[in-house]
Amino acid sequence: MACLLEVRVGIPIPKVEGDPYPYDTAYQKSIINEPVLIKKEGIQGNLAGHPSNIKQLLHRPVLFFHTSTYTKLKEVFPSAASSLVRGSFAENFVVDDDILLPDQVCVGDIYQVGNVLLEVSGPRSPCFKIDQHHNVQGLTSYTRETGTSGYFARVLKEGLCQAGDEIILIKRIHETVTIAYVACVLYGSLYKEYKEYIDSHKLQLDSSSAYRFTASEVEKHRDVLITRMVALDSLQKVSELMPHRQMC
Repeated sequence: MACLLEVRVGIPIPKVEGDPYPYDTAYQKSIINEPVLIKKEGIQGNLAGHPSNIKQLLHRPVLFFHTSTYTKLKEVFPSAASSLVRGSFAENFVVDDDILLPDQVCVGDIYQVGNVLLEVSGPRSPCFKIDQHHNVQGLTSYTRETGTSGYFARVLKEGLCQAGDEIILIKRIHETVTIAYVACVLYGSLYKEYKEYIDSHKLQLDSSSAYRFTASEVEKHRDVLITRMVALDSLQKVSELMPHRQMC
């Protein structure tokens, strides 16, 4: 049974003197040990340091993070091992069940937590404060490209939830469009692979995000094109579910 391990919230604190970042930050979050109200615009008591319009916030009021990710990140970034602990990615919901891993959760999944309904809206694209917080270079880009920086959910039904509540999958819309896959296509190895291929062959991307190829190009590069079009087709189906880029 998948359960919510921790609920964390934070409010903006004044920027540190000398920090070039122009805004206060709500990166540090505290554990809440009582039922908390989850509204469409966010968790009660949780505010963003970076100004955002309400339309953007409605796509990403809750940030999930899986505990096993910390173990993997410690292996890749051993110099940051001491800081890679729960809460150090500014997450709201801490989870540990395998069905909630980034390579298992899909964009569009609907979950019930307490009496709240949440819809997964996409992988987080973290800001520079990840590297800054852990005092290491490359952690931000690595987690962005691998989908291990957490994932967002929007609120379909407001209500209360708390640590210990069961997390129940109510509906899955796109079975193959996992958080890890979307991150790989948008930012990671698939993006890099196709960008190099597209650039080298001077192929053009039209405004609808579909490629136009000549018959000879399709025949010559069939495998690559099919793989790319499958990726594009999957992403087009969930494009309206995806949030804008996140700032901490």
